[in-house]
Amino acid sequence: LFGVFKLGFFANFIPNNVILGLLAAIGAILIATQLPYLFGLTDFSWKEVWTATPDTFIQKFDAGAALIGLLSLFLILA
Repeated sequence: LFGVFKLGFFANFIPNNVILGLLAAIGAILIATQLPYLFGLTDFSWKEVWTATPDTFIQKFDAGAALIGLLSLFLILA
């Protein structure tokens, strides 16, 4: 609708820092939600992070999935 009514100039009133901060926050949320999959954790919940003992995470940890995920991440960053 902004394009149809030629109201795009309203975007000039929003500072660049606000837009960059919003995008950074969205990226941080996406990364945080994908970390359990990187380490191969099954049946994961963030509530469990604060209440469970480290032994429960070690039992759910999949070393093969973590190795593949970390190597892939390393290759992307390299």
